[in-house]
Amino acid sequence: MYVRPKVWIINTSILTNIYKIPGKCQDHEQIMEVFGQRIENGDRFFLPYPAIVETGNFIEQLKGDIKYKKAQQFVEETKKALQGDLPWKPLNFPEEASLLTWLEDFPHFASHGIGFTDFSIIKEREQQQKLLSSYDVQVWSLDSDLTHNDSS
Repeated sequence: MYVRPKVWIINTSILTNIYKIPGKCQDHEQIMEVFGQRIENGDRFFLPYPAIVETGNFIEQLKGDIKYKKAQQFVEETKKALQGDLPWKPLNFPEEASLLTWLEDFPHFASHGIGFTDFSIIKEREQQQKLLSSYDVQVWSLDSDLTHNDSS
């Protein structure tokens, strides 16, 4: 039986666990175990721009010395991802034409309690599925509004 290789779009809830952001990483061990298994399976990972921004915002909200340390880690890890030295690849901010099309759908999602970050991740998954039709593109998230795309 042929199984299509998987591509995972990493949501903020996963990234904050990987980076061990205090108050946002209650599932770190489990996430790292699953991450290791998915790497062994040959899965690929994409990091959408909104998840990078949201993670940076969570770091800014930290108190004390940990804020600077986590910001440094965030910068170093994000640079490594941009250079291709991590198992995930950052995705670019959507082009204007895509964003204009996406915006038409946002009121429907917002009325169902889905914020713009999660909405854009859903749209990014849809776009990547069209581009990578030989892959099974999923969102990896702990958020219930994104789990319909996640077959953890």
